[in-house]
Amino acid sequence: NKNSKNEDYKELYRKRLTDTIDSADKNKYWFKLVDITGDNRDELIIKNLYDDSNYYVDIYSVVDGKLCFYAYDSGELFRVFDDNSILFGVEYSYNTKQFKYYKYNRDISRLYMEKAGENREGDLDYVNNLLEKDAKLTLDDINTELTYDNIDTALGK
Repeated sequence: NKNSKNEDYKELYRKRLTDTIDSADKNKYWFKLVDITGDNRDELIIKNLYDDSNYYVDIYSVVDGKLCFYAYDSGELFRVFDDNSILFGVEYSYNTKQFKYYKYNRDISRLYMEKAGENREGDLDYVNNLLEKDAKLTLDDINTELTYDNIDTALGK
């Protein structure tokens, strides 16, 4: 039964990845399958370089047999921390950081936004404290180029 469920997850992820390739424009894409929520199931993370230095990160998971879109945002500061919380964000000049910080709720199998911030008093300290936490995944770790061959290798076909 577990193997059957794993195959269902793989097929949903395969479809999402191939749809991304099929609709891809000039942007570059990478992906990673990794358990970021601590529920012993891999989530699908897609990194998108949409111009010379700006990244977006999409996170997908399978819940109740359906592909769920967990989160999507700018990802230059992207981190998944050891406590399974997630930081999305960008850093501009003059130490301005815009961010969204998510935590995972195991009871509902969803991420929820804990805090969002930008150039307001207290926000810079908050995001800097987050960046000091140990990360189990960063933007650089999402490094498998999105190609049909790499999808087959990652999903075992």
